[in-house]
Amino acid sequence: MPAHNTIRLSPPSEASIDRSTLFELYKTSLHDYIEATFGWDDDYQIRRFDTEYGEGVLSLIWQGAEAAGVLALRSEAESLHVSLLLLWPAYRSEGIGREVMQMVMEQATRSGMPVTLSCFQRNHGALRFYRMLNFTVLSVDEHFVNLRYG
Repeated sequence: MPAHNTIRLSPPSEASIDRSTLFELYKTSLHDYIEATFGWDDDYQIRRFDTEYGEGVLSLIWQGAEAAGVLALRSEAESLHVSLLLLWPAYRSEGIGREVMQMVMEQATRSGMPVTLSCFQRNHGALRFYRMLNFTVLSVDEHFVNLRYG
């Protein structure tokens, strides 16, 4: 898998990408899982996106000069928590998500904290991806698998 030495993160405010474009990525990536689990309501999901993924939480993922996706990372009391890792379809399966997660895992290791995240049980591809990165299952509930690295 090729290294993407030009992968970097930046606040969305540093680019000309508006919130509606970011929401469309969220919707494209998660609609089917949310619809099957809770039902999809556009107005509710827009409000939730704006509330949960504001400035300081959301970062754009860049491959060179191109915005490839978004990462939502929260520093919590006992972990770094990945709330979202979404790539635009053209950038999937290119090793970008792996490189971003390796950056997060290295940051967590330096700070002496684990990385945590939750994944829809139905999202089998994401679960395979996180297991490949040596995340372990902390718990499973009705809809989610909660994972940890470190």
